[in-house]
Amino acid sequence: MHEDKKAVIELVASTSKVAKIVWAAYKFATSEPKAIADAVNENYRDFVRENAQWIEFLADRSFKHGERLESIEARLTTASDKEHERLFYAFAFEAMREALEDRRAMLAAAAAGVAMLEGYSVEEKARCERAIRVLDPRHVSELYGVSRAVGEFFGGGRLASVGNVRYGVWLGLTDGEVLVSAGCVRISPVGVPGTLHGNIDGAAAATLEVTSTGKIVLAALDAFVRPRPVPFVVPGREVPEGSRDEDAARAFLAEKAPTLAAILLPHARANGARYSFPRREERDPSLPLPLPGASAWLQVEKLDASTAKQIRDLTPWRPAQHEALRVSGGLDEIAIEAHQIDGGEEWYVRVHGPHDALRWLAEDADAEWLYFCVPHRRRKGEARSRLAEARC
Repeated sequence: MHEDKKAVIELVASTSKVAKIVWAAYKFATSEPKAIADAVNENYRDFVRENAQWIEFLADRSFKHGERLESIEARLTTASDKEHERLFYAFAFEAMREALEDRRAMLAAAAAGVAMLEGYSVEEKARCERAIRVLDPRHVSELYGVSRAVGEFFGGGRLASVGNVRYGVWLGLTDGEVLVSAGCVRISPVGVPGTLHGNIDGAAAATLEVTSTGKIVLAALDAFVRPRPVPFVVPGREVPEGSRDEDAARAFLAEKAPTLAAILLPHARANGARYSFPRREERDPSLPLPLPGASAWLQVEKLDASTAKQIRDLTPWRPAQHEALRVSGGLDEIAIEAHQIDGGEEWYVRVHGPHDALRWLAEDADAEWLYFCVPHRRRKGEARSRLAEARC
């Protein structure tokens, strides 16, 4: 058979030299059907093995985050019905014919992530699978980065909303149209050219929103995408010069409040968390965003009284000692306050600390990032505009 194919190539090729080039490019296709079938079967076995490893990792992570084993088993039982089984085979089929190792690993992680998703219908999971078919790992990292942009600063100026910032980031992607065609993002023109400070690279021309499909994709691939680097600096999450690096920040947190993460994070992920951090004032773009060492806080709500007090007592907030440090930006420790909500049964805790350390706890908690305004340092006699006051 190989000789027959080679003869045909030499027959249609214009010269023997061209024939050698064509044969070199074509020889991979000379495998017998059994060899091709064996390769496909091997790809399938690799996919099943990697998928099982991801299932084990995700189940173990859920258990460590406070979920009961019975709940985890119930989710996996639901994921074993006929329609979920077809979803698994859809991911497997895509992986079996995929040439790129990294993308095959992503598909195995996605199949496991979809099986472990809670709160989504099988129709939504199927739409997630169809979206992932057209995405490379790089696209998922880009989607993750776009979704995490916060604040209103971009390109050296201030825009009208975080939607403009996300659109500005999207404009800089090599093939951002892939995220649009996959249904992961929605772009809405605003019809207002320029911004408060002029047109910043066209970012003000539209807003970008991560769609429900995009959010499901990120939820399914959460464990896969989080450890991977985002291919750009995410606006609002910059790490300014002089900040602690991640290792130093985590060492600081472990020293100041050794058991805080273990107690707080399961509640933060279950009930939601908010993180408020400093930003620069719009009239002084030379200030870094955010300021290193400035005070920030992480808030978790919907706690019962005993849990809130347990967390507070790890390192209690002492107003007389800590408030002045917080205002001055010199609170280089962890201090926790707990408060009852409207006299009811629910409480919240607020963890104060330096931004360059606390931000990593907020990342672990998957908190919503807010921001507050650091006042512009005016020259003596300089008046603060009403517009600046209103915006901050």
